[in-house]
Amino acid sequence: MSKERIAIILPNRIGDALLSLPAILCLKQLINAHAPDHYAVTLYTHVPVVDIVTAANLFDIKSVNLSAKINSWLHPADKAFFLTTTSKHFGFHAKKTYGLMLQNKKFIRYSVDMSCLNFSPESSGLPADLVTFLQERHGLPFYAVRLFGICLELGFTVDQICSSFNYSGKSLLLADEFFDWRPPVDASYLVVCMEAAYGGVRHNSDRRWQEGCYFDIAERVYRQHGCRSIFIGINTQPSLPVRDYFIDLRGKLNLKQLAQTLHASRGYVGNDTGPLHVANLVRKPSLGIYFRDDYHAPLFGDYNTVVMRPQSPQEVYPLIDRLLGS
Repeated sequence: MSKERIAIILPNRIGDALLSLPAILCLKQLINAHAPDHYAVTLYTHVPVVDIVTAANLFDIKSVNLSAKINSWLHPADKAFFLTTTSKHFGFHAKKTYGLMLQNKKFIRYSVDMSCLNFSPESSGLPADLVTFLQERHGLPFYAVRLFGICLELGFTVDQICSSFNYSGKSLLLADEFFDWRPPVDASYLVVCMEAAYGGVRHNSDRRWQEGCYFDIAERVYRQHGCRSIFIGINTQPSLPVRDYFIDLRGKLNLKQLAQTLHASRGYVGNDTGPLHVANLVRKPSLGIYFRDDYHAPLFGDYNTVVMRPQSPQEVYPLIDRLLGS
């Protein structure tokens, strides 16, 4: 009997894609334990995230591009799960599609409306015992928890999920060969990201701390700890103060190089954005600067310190000292 072909289209944002990995890991464990000959799963993700998801060693990976969309019409999967509702996935076809239908995106329709993908526990419809297990036993943020609805849609039970899900601080470690490069810096360094949502200069400005605060922190990090600061991101503005211990790699790294840069660093400080989740995935201590209550916490909470709405860099100095002393 041929296997049922399952396509899972990951979110297009970096942090959101990484937050989907525990549910994908659980699905792999469930298939291995209960249905090894039943499903053939392929993950589809956007180009920047391909290398990282591949290194997590889960399922076959393909890029979301025009070729993949054309091929989905020629050889459609039996079921396709869209983990985010966005026009970027428009044109991807399957015999049966699953996703969250939104009022503000009425032109996007699925065969099955997955209410579990709602962002609040009350409207998700997920079994309360599953939510409790994943949040209290494994410390997963609800953004990641809701994606376990895929496992339920494929016929696995809550009991099977709870008994099969093997998840710890050693889960989702990237393969050693992934880290075959490091930035051309011959000294210890902290990684700093002043952007939010890894977008444009004004994008999600309500999630961004003033750039001058990060300059002050980087200055103190060098004076107190002799540690340089590597600034990362897409935008090359504003200009950095001229210091030989401020290293500007903004706009110069792809996502794989960013992960490698973080892996070789002493830690991360920056806004709530994709690189924070990458730092967390490579198990680096981080200070996440947050200005909204509805933020998506990273997967491994022990590595991240939440700093909510700081009013000045001085509030953060003791936390920086602790991070660099760890």
